[in-house]
Amino acid sequence: MPVRLDDEQRGRQIAAQRDHTVDWRFISLRMINADVDYNSRFPAGYTAGPAAAAVAARTRSEHGRPGETGIQEDWHGGSRRLKKQDREHPTRRAVTMSTDLTGTVALITGATSGIGKATALALAGRGAHVLVAGRNAVRGEAVVTSLRASGAKADFISVDLGSSDSARELARRATELGDGHIDILVNNAAISPMGPTASMAEDDIDAVFAINVKVPFVLVGELAPAMASRGKGAIVNVGTMAAEFGMPGMSLYGASKAALVLLTKAWAAEFGPGGVRVNAVNPGPTQTEGTAALGEAINEFAALAPAGRPASPDEIAAAITYLASDDASFVHGAILAVDGGRTAA
Repeated sequence: MPVRLDDEQRGRQIAAQRDHTVDWRFISLRMINADVDYNSRFPAGYTAGPAAAAVAARTRSEHGRPGETGIQEDWHGGSRRLKKQDREHPTRRAVTMSTDLTGTVALITGATSGIGKATALALAGRGAHVLVAGRNAVRGEAVVTSLRASGAKADFISVDLGSSDSARELARRATELGDGHIDILVNNAAISPMGPTASMAEDDIDAVFAINVKVPFVLVGELAPAMASRGKGAIVNVGTMAAEFGMPGMSLYGASKAALVLLTKAWAAEFGPGGVRVNAVNPGPTQTEGTAALGEAINEFAALAPAGRPASPDEIAAAITYLASDDASFVHGAILAVDGGRTAA
C-alpha cells in the first residue's frame, strides 16, 4: 500500500522541498512505521540493483547528499561534476552547439501576449526573423515595433484562427513574408474554457478542438513537408500539464491538448526522417495577461508543485527556444514538462 501522509506531514514535506532540503529521515521513518514494502511497487522478483544501492548509500550519507564515490551531483543547483576520468575522456566532454538562428524564419501563433510574446522575443534574440501571428492588431504591432527597435527582424500577421481556411491562409502569408520558407513553427494559440463537463455547449467543444487541434494540424500539414524537402525544420507545440492527468473542470481543454501531445509524437515519426524535429512543451500555471484574472488562485494552484510558484512566460519560452534551436538537434517527439515538477510530484 502506498504511504499516505496527513495534511501536517504533507505540509512539512512541501516546506522542506521549498527549502531545497528534504528531510529524508522523516520520510523514511514514516515508511518504516507504516510497514511499507518498497519492492511491492515493482513486479514480482524485482530487486534493487547496484545503482539503486549506491543511491541509497548516498542518501544515508549526510541526509541525502552524495558521498565521494561515482559521479557527484549538486542537489541544490542541479549541476553535475564529473569524475576526473570523465573530464579527461574526449568523448565524454560537454559539447557546445550553436544556438544562432540567424537566417531562419519563425512563425509563432498567439504571439501578441503571454507565452507567445515571450517566445517571439526569445527567438528574435537568437537572430530569427520572427512572424508574430495573432488577433489583436494593437498588441501585435506593439510587439513587432519593440522587436524592430532592438534590431530584430519581425512582422505581424493579423489572423483569427479557428478554421482550416484561416490556418492555410496564415501559412501562405507567413511563407511569403519569410521569403518562401518557414523554418520554425510554434503552435501556441489556444483557448481554454474551464468548467464542469455538463456545462460545455456544443459550440464550446467545436471551438476548442478547432483552435487547439485542427489549426495546428493544418499548419503542420501546410508547412512541414516544405521543411522536410529542405532537410531541416523545427516544430514546437505548446500543450499543458492538464494533458497528462485528470483535473476537474479541465476535461475539454485537457482532452484537446492531449490530442496535440499524441500528434507531436505522430509528426515526429512522420517528419523526423526528413530532418524536421517535432516536440512539445507542457507548461504548468503561468503568470500571463490571460491568467491575471485568476488572482491568488493561480498561486494556490501552483503551490501544489515542488517549485511552489507559477512560471513566468520567459521560463516557458526558454524551453520552447531550446527545442526550436540546434541545442535540441537529437530531440524528437519529446514532451517537455515545464510545470515546476507538478506531474512528477
